[in-house]
Formats: sequence, structure tokens, C-alpha cells
Amino acid sequence: MINSEKDYISYKQIPFNLNIKPGDTLVVASDITRLAMVSMKKEGGFDANFLIDAIQKKLGKEGTLLIPAYNFNLRSGDEFSPVNTPPVTGALSLLAFHRSDFIRTWHPLHSFMVWGKHAMSFSELRNKSSFGRNSPFAFLEQLNAKMLFAGTKPADALTYTHYVEETLKVKYRRYLKIMIDYVDDHNIHTHKDFLFYKKKPGWTMVMDRLELLLRDEFIDDTTINGIRFCLLELPGAGKIIRNDIINNHANNIAAFSTNLYIRDVVKGFLYKFRKYQTVHDRINHGSNFLKK
Repeated sequence: MINSEKDYISYKQIPFNLNIKPGDTLVVASDITRLAMVSMKKEGGFDANFLIDAIQKKLGKEGTLLIPAYNFNLRSGDEFSPVNTPPVTGALSLLAFHRSDFIRTWHPLHSFMVWGKHAMSFSELRNKSSFGRNSPFAFLEQLNAKMLFAGTKPADALTYTHYVEETLKVKYRRYLKIMIDYVDDHNIHTHKDFLFYKKKPGWTMVMDRLELLLRDEFIDDTTINGIRFCLLELPGAGKIIRNDIINNHANNIAAFSTNLYIRDVVKGFLYKFRKYQTVHDRINHGSNFLKK
């Protein structure tokens, strides 16, 4: 563990101390809060743009960088614009959203900000389902992509799991159709329907179990400045996830709870009769109030 003053590594140099290779296709899932705090204490400042620049430099001109830019809180009737709707997946995705060197992929619920060699190919995908066979997740598998977890862990951020679940049509999920007011680059509004492979009532993810299975697939799992950085091969992870779904009834991925089922059903009933608000609803209500 690197904790001492003399072992401190500038955040601008961290990508050069990870097992990222030139030409890699790399997905970065991050919680940079602690990284920012440590960097400000040690260096007197922090600008995540320099971190993104360093990752790009390490990947080189043949590499591709993706940062999740999800809006999974959207509901039917909501509006989405790839260029005007900011993602809800943290500071790094929001920063990439405002940079001119990144392109956003198409799907409103699960998009990526993409830079590099394959950016245009990712942006041209027109997947109806978040995790379908023609989605960015499928393309990541084809490209033998890696995923870097910075300040977070696979148990919290391995969305790729849902792609494998949809591919195998797991019993604990079903398709939910969502109608979105889609606004393109020319500000033209079109009503489009999208699919989300949603958990059924009573089911929850148990990804900590899955992370234990994935440890042998970690290319690198290290601590820099007291912060965990974990690099994972997605195709290798996919094999383990598929095996658990097919041969172990997904027991290391998802679990059913009767108490959770009752809670989910009650929530659904209350929501139908406007007696319950999701976080998304409360945020929208507050935003509308401020506009008045």
C-alpha cells in the first residue's frame, strides 16, 4: 500500500503506474471524491481533466476510452438529448460530457462518453435495448475491452454483468418499455421507445459474491495513495458470469427476498395511485418548483 509521503504519486501520473496498454479499449468507472481530496492535500489542487488527458496519453492514438454517462433514472415521457442532457454517473462523466474531444453514444438510459479510435463506431450504434446484442456492451466484448475501477469496485459498478444477463435471458429480469422524447443534434423531437432489462420484484444484485469469483481475472488490483485501482478484462469476466448463470442459477449474481418482494409490490401499488414518489420524481418536482 502506498501511503507514505515519499511514495505519493501525482494524480496526473497515476495512469502511467497502471497496467494500461497502448491501443487498449478501456472503460473507466470512478468515484474520484477521495482522489480529489488527497490530491488537493498533497498538491494544492485537483483538475480531473489532467487525469483524463493522462489516460488518453497512455492509451495512445490506437486506444479508445469510454466513461459511463448513464441516465438510468429516466421514465416514460421524459426528454433526452445526447448533447444537452447531463449524465448522472459522477464527476468524471460530467467532465467528459463537457469536453469537445468526446462523443456520446445513442441510448438514453445507458450511454457512454467515448474518445479515440473506435469512438465513431460506438456512436453509430442504434441499440433499442440498453444491454442488447448491438449495444456498446456487446462491442466492448468484441474489442476485448478492459475496465478500470478507480475509487470504486466491480461489485458496485460492473454494469457489463447486465449485458450477459440479457444475452442469456435470466429468469429474474424482464423487458420494460420506456417512451422517450428524443431530441437529436438538430433539436428535432421524436418519440422513441427503448427497452430496459429490469429486475423483477423481490430480486436484488449480490455483486460482492461475483467480485470474489472475478479476482483471478484481475489484470491489476493495486492501491495508490490509499485509493484502490482495479483493472479487469471484460471477456474474462463475461465467461465467469455466464458460467454462474448457466451452471449455478446466478446464485453469485442475484438473489430473491420475500421481504423485498413485498416492499417492491407495495411501492408499485402506491406509485400507481400517486402515494409514493421515487427520487427521480422528487428531483423533477423540485426542479419544476424552482422554475416557477
